[in-house]
Amino acid sequence: KAPLDKAIYDRIAGVAVDISLLQRSVQLIQASGLEYEFRTTAGEDFLSLEELGQLAGHLIGARKWVLQRFLPDHCLSEEYRAMSRASDEYLEAACRLGANCTEQCVVRG
Repeated sequence: KAPLDKAIYDRIAGVAVDISLLQRSVQLIQASGLEYEFRTTAGEDFLSLEELGQLAGHLIGARKWVLQRFLPDHCLSEEYRAMSRASDEYLEAACRLGANCTEQCVVRG
Protein backbone atom coordinates (compact mmCIF):
# COMPACT_ATOMS: atom_id res chain seq x y z
CA LYS A 1 0.00 0.00 0.00
CA ALA A 2 2.67 2.47 1.01
CA PRO A 3 6.24 2.86 2.28
CA LEU A 4 6.89 1.00 5.49
CA ASP A 5 6.92 4.25 7.40
CA LYS A 6 4.36 4.29 10.21
CA ALA A 7 2.96 7.78 9.59
CA ILE A 8 2.62 7.29 5.83
CA TYR A 9 1.22 3.76 6.06
CA ASP A 10 -1.30 4.70 8.73
CA ARG A 11 -2.45 7.65 6.58
CA ILE A 12 -2.93 5.47 3.49
CA ALA A 13 -4.50 2.51 5.35
CA GLY A 14 -6.76 4.75 7.42
CA VAL A 15 -5.92 2.76 10.55
CA ALA A 16 -2.91 2.21 12.81
CA VAL A 17 -0.68 -0.55 11.45
CA ASP A 18 2.19 -2.52 13.01
CA ILE A 19 4.94 -1.90 10.47
CA SER A 20 7.12 -4.68 11.86
CA LEU A 21 4.46 -7.22 10.86
CA LEU A 22 4.39 -5.83 7.34
CA GLN A 23 8.18 -5.98 7.09
CA ARG A 24 8.11 -9.59 8.26
CA SER A 25 5.37 -10.43 5.73
CA VAL A 26 7.45 -8.99 2.87
CA GLN A 27 10.44 -11.08 4.00
CA LEU A 28 8.38 -14.28 4.27
CA ILE A 29 6.79 -13.77 0.86
CA GLN A 30 10.13 -13.10 -0.83
CA ALA A 31 11.74 -16.16 0.81
CA SER A 32 8.79 -18.50 0.13
CA GLY A 33 9.87 -19.73 -3.30
CA LEU A 34 6.30 -19.26 -4.50
CA GLU A 35 5.18 -17.00 -7.32
CA TYR A 36 4.03 -13.64 -5.97
CA GLU A 37 3.57 -10.00 -6.82
CA PHE A 38 3.33 -6.93 -4.64
CA ARG A 39 0.61 -4.50 -5.72
CA THR A 40 0.21 -0.83 -4.97
CA THR A 41 -2.66 1.39 -6.01
CA ALA A 42 -0.87 4.54 -7.13
CA GLY A 43 -2.27 8.05 -7.46
CA GLU A 44 -0.70 11.48 -7.22
CA ASP A 45 -3.33 12.71 -4.77
CA PHE A 46 -2.30 10.29 -2.03
CA LEU A 47 1.19 8.86 -2.79
CA SER A 48 3.99 11.10 -4.01
CA LEU A 49 6.73 9.81 -6.29
CA GLU A 50 9.10 10.22 -3.36
CA GLU A 51 6.88 7.95 -1.25
CA LEU A 52 6.70 5.39 -4.05
CA GLY A 53 10.50 5.53 -4.25
CA GLN A 54 10.64 4.76 -0.53
CA LEU A 55 8.29 1.83 -1.05
CA ALA A 56 10.43 0.54 -3.94
CA GLY A 57 13.38 0.58 -1.53
CA HIS A 58 11.46 -1.73 0.81
CA LEU A 59 10.87 -4.15 -2.07
CA ILE A 60 14.50 -4.57 -3.18
CA GLY A 61 14.91 -7.93 -4.86
CA ALA A 62 11.16 -8.53 -5.24
CA ARG A 63 10.13 -10.54 -8.30
CA LYS A 64 7.27 -8.32 -9.39
CA TRP A 65 5.75 -5.02 -8.31
CA VAL A 66 2.48 -4.01 -9.92
CA LEU A 67 1.43 -0.38 -9.86
CA GLN A 68 -2.34 -0.24 -10.22
CA ARG A 69 -3.65 3.00 -11.67
CA PHE A 70 -5.88 4.81 -9.18
CA LEU A 71 -9.34 5.11 -10.76
CA PRO A 72 -11.63 7.30 -8.65
CA ASP A 73 -14.81 6.08 -10.36
CA HIS A 74 -14.47 2.74 -8.55
CA CYS A 75 -14.30 4.22 -5.05
CA LEU A 76 -17.06 4.09 -2.48
CA SER A 77 -15.64 7.05 -0.55
CA GLU A 78 -16.68 10.52 -1.73
CA GLU A 79 -13.25 11.79 -0.69
CA TYR A 80 -11.52 9.34 -3.04
CA ARG A 81 -14.04 9.87 -5.86
CA ALA A 82 -13.05 13.55 -5.81
CA MET A 83 -9.39 12.67 -6.47
CA SER A 84 -7.74 12.59 -9.89
CA ARG A 85 -7.10 9.50 -11.98
CA ALA A 86 -3.39 8.60 -11.90
CA SER A 87 -1.61 10.06 -14.93
CA ASP A 88 0.50 8.08 -17.39
CA GLU A 89 3.51 10.29 -16.63
CA TYR A 90 3.25 9.66 -12.89
CA LEU A 91 2.91 5.89 -13.36
CA GLU A 92 5.80 5.74 -15.84
CA ALA A 93 8.04 7.65 -13.41
CA ALA A 94 6.98 5.36 -10.56
CA CYS A 95 7.67 2.29 -12.69
CA ARG A 96 11.19 3.56 -13.41
CA LEU A 97 11.74 3.78 -9.63
CA GLY A 98 10.49 0.21 -9.25
CA ALA A 99 12.67 -1.07 -12.08
CA ASN A 100 15.73 -0.05 -10.05
CA CYS A 101 14.68 -2.23 -7.09
CA THR A 102 12.60 -5.13 -8.41
CA GLU A 103 13.03 -7.74 -11.12
CA GLN A 104 9.89 -6.51 -12.85
CA CYS A 105 7.72 -3.44 -12.39
CA VAL A 106 4.51 -3.09 -14.43
CA VAL A 107 1.51 -0.81 -14.59
CA ARG A 108 -2.08 -2.07 -14.66
CA GLY A 109 -5.16 -0.09 -15.39
